[in-house]
Amino acid sequence: MLLFFQEKKRFRPSLGASFFYSIICNRKGLGEDMPDAICAICPRACQSGAFCGKRGGVAVVAKAMIHMWEEPCVSGGNGSGTVFFAGCNLRCVFCQNHEISQTRPLIGVAHDADRLAALFWDLQSQNAENINLVTPDHVLPITREAIVIARRQGIALPFIWNSNAYVNQKPLQSLASLVDIFLPDLKYCDPVLSLRYAQAADYFFHAGNALCTMRDLVGLPQYGGNGMMRRGMMIRHLVLPGCRKDSMRLLDWLRANIPDVPLSLMAQYTPMHLAKQMKPLNRRLTGFEYESVLEYAMKIGLTVAYQQGRGAATPTYTPDFLR
Repeated sequence: MLLFFQEKKRFRPSLGASFFYSIICNRKGLGEDMPDAICAICPRACQSGAFCGKRGGVAVVAKAMIHMWEEPCVSGGNGSGTVFFAGCNLRCVFCQNHEISQTRPLIGVAHDADRLAALFWDLQSQNAENINLVTPDHVLPITREAIVIARRQGIALPFIWNSNAYVNQKPLQSLASLVDIFLPDLKYCDPVLSLRYAQAADYFFHAGNALCTMRDLVGLPQYGGNGMMRRGMMIRHLVLPGCRKDSMRLLDWLRANIPDVPLSLMAQYTPMHLAKQMKPLNRRLTGFEYESVLEYAMKIGLTVAYQQGRGAATPTYTPDFLR
């Protein structure tokens, strides 16, 4: 059951000096042969595709499948019709999807808007509960166009924007009346952590703004008679080893700004990719770390819609993207 709180005046995250760290990080390694166009989708404002790997006019789909391992209100009994896009505008060192998010050139099949809309219909024909767009921010324009086409053709399923939240507000606002559910991650608060682990020191500033925009666009969760989420927003947070105090700072911000949005608090961290060689990320989360964050969320009055046992910390639930 959701808990409702009186709306408070929101404060926006402070940018401060972290902006300059991010500029240094974002510009590092840009080649002279990159296209001249500057992309305004995400805060990097880099030459289009220079960081995330996207290609002009298409979205590269690494995998489309019926996914049974999302939250119960997302996967339901039939599974979520999930589209995994290749590329990403973050470089999370522990990314479980690193094979498709960080490999260059991108792995997958290029889709224009019409082909992507046809893919949505194919997933609906498989009795999917929804269309779940995973890591779609960097290909927002083409994905938005595909949603418009599918809507005009009469597709009936809710669309889920499954985002890392590192996206500018104006592009997000263009999704009004098209996206039904926002399912963002809120990853880091400390700019030192987000720089070290994702090459984005300004992550929290922009993610906080993005979450407030998402909340304004879709409002509180609405559920169907079968318990499936039909509209609204739910925030995911993965507790990281050695970072429980950073998690608590994020929870404080949520309580002050969007306390009525339910939280999925995840314990599934598994050392993968570069994190295998990085302390403290080269170990699994302890029970104390997760339980202390969970207890704190409940103490300050947040609605923890979903929590995980440590048994979720296994690569078993990661799709095989190379098969």
